Amino acid sequence: MEKLTRNYSVKDVDMIITASTIIKNAISQKNFLQSKRSSWSGTYFEDLENRIDTIAADYLGADNARELRISTAAIYEARDKAHKLASEIKVQIEEDFPAEKTEMLRTLGYTSYFAKARQKDQEALINLLFQFKANLTPALKAQMTANGILPADLDALAAMGEELKALDTVQETKKGARPINTEEAVRAFNDIYEQVMAVARIASRFYKDDRPRQDLFSFSKIAKAINTHNNTPK
Repeated sequence: MEKLTRNYSVKDVDMIITASTIIKNAISQKNFLQSKRSSWSGTYFEDLENRIDTIAADYLGADNARELRISTAAIYEARDKAHKLASEIKVQIEEDFPAEKTEMLRTLGYTSYFAKARQKDQEALINLLFQFKANLTPALKAQMTANGILPADLDALAAMGEELKALDTVQETKKGARPINTEEAVRAFNDIYEQVMAVARIASRFYKDDRPRQDLFSFSKIAKAINTHNNTPK
């Protein structure tokens, strides 16, 4: 009898986290999505989220699954906070220093990493934060604050790289690397993966003219965003 194989290429735990994220995004957009598809009415998405949690608990361990959800939520919160503050500082640099902005943005990491960071690329955001911290000299900081950028904001952004890296390390530790190879587990993982991918494909088509919301349902982009541990600065 042929061995059952997985329908996805990422680790089981990354698939579960990505699937859970997609369904959480669907819940946040469910008024629109339910208006487009009758079979998604009522508690469809919440029921699917509960099924993901059950599979995670059954095959990854209840404590591990719960801790993974907590650590992933912490990463997303820190990432969104860092991106918001980086954007606020960037626009102030552009307005305060029209002649010097190109060199300043290059020095502080924006030129190399900000565009990808805007697309929720966690690796790019962490690289931006570390370059910002490394190149924010006292002289440059004084120049920026003299024009009105808050010193507390500069200090906060400079510290966020270490925070994100620490959260990423915690998440990676919780993941572990041991694959689960029982046929029952693989069938359960494949089944939930296909259900979530059906939601993702349909929702992506509904949002074909809205790229930011379409990205909420991109399995590859979300999986990449949660799996950058080995590429973050040391």
